[in-house]
Amino acid sequence: MKPVNAAMSSRQDQFEALVRGHSTDLYRYAYWLCGQEALAQDLVQETFIKAFSALKSFKGGSSFYTWVYRIAVNKTLNFLKQRKNRTAMS
Repeated sequence: MKPVNAAMSSRQDQFEALVRGHSTDLYRYAYWLCGQEALAQDLVQETFIKAFSALKSFKGGSSFYTWVYRIAVNKTLNFLKQRKNRTAMS
């Protein structure tokens, strides 16, 4: 059974393997966008929380990495937009 399929079957250890396998690349991307280590780590953690809760909606039309990468992109860009809006308002 593929790790994604196993993770979708509520096999937490398999999801942890997916996290270990993809977290470094997602961290690099988030850090490249935000420039802060702790913030990039938080964004990656939030990405995997969102991915885990939405795992049943993963249809497999793309690779798991493509799917979770898109979640990371959206999380990071949304955070940066919110931060920009808060800065502009203050």
